[in-house]
Amino acid sequence: MRAIANKRLRQEKFKIFKGKYQAEPSIHIKTFKNDSLNITEVNLSQKLNILWKGRRQSAIESEVDRFIIDAYGNHSPIDKVLFGGFMANQRIGDVLPLDCGL
Repeated sequence: MRAIANKRLRQEKFKIFKGKYQAEPSIHIKTFKNDSLNITEVNLSQKLNILWKGRRQSAIESEVDRFIIDAYGNHSPIDKVLFGGFMANQRIGDVLPLDCGL
């Protein structure tokens, strides 16, 4: 999420695919910075497949027109951004509420 918010997908070795074809991230992922609130709004045009470091496969899909990423990489609404593959398995903590007092 931080790589999306900071427009660092390539530097962080993420490749974006629309179906089985590699795609330009800026065409399918639009970001809108709000510096006063320290958040980034994201518009994800459709379900995208993600390859990280050439070996970790994932998918991301948004059920809302725009979602928010905060400075820590947390996204909201948490239940409207769906992950599959590697990212879904790694981010199990995301199913907890952000205000959960563990």
